[in-house]
Amino acid sequence: MAENNSDKRTVVVNIGGKDFKIKGDAGEDFLRKLAAYVDGKIKEIKDKTDIVDMQSLAVLASLNIAEELHNLREEKSQAETQTAEQDQAKAQAAQKELEEKLREMTAEVDKYLE
Repeated sequence: MAENNSDKRTVVVNIGGKDFKIKGDAGEDFLRKLAAYVDGKIKEIKDKTDIVDMQSLAVLASLNIAEELHNLREEKSQAETQTAEQDQAKAQAAQKELEEKLREMTAEVDKYLE
């Protein structure tokens, strides 16, 4: 099935001193922010190294951004696991409390039935 490109916006952005036409569903501001972020990563690497080849800078920037994404996904996963464990611990504590109250109520009812 062919994709309908008529709904996509085209934005011209500058990354690493070169203009690129970017087409996407997102708003122009968002696409420009993404481009500025990538451009900033390239400049950051360029300032810290002797690398001048744009392709190498772009690859290194991509790897840095991929590492950031990986770390964020890892943090999210750990937070979800921690939340699930906390929820399970709360559920177990609530279950124990309910079981204790049930025993107490059963004992009270048994007193009246004797």
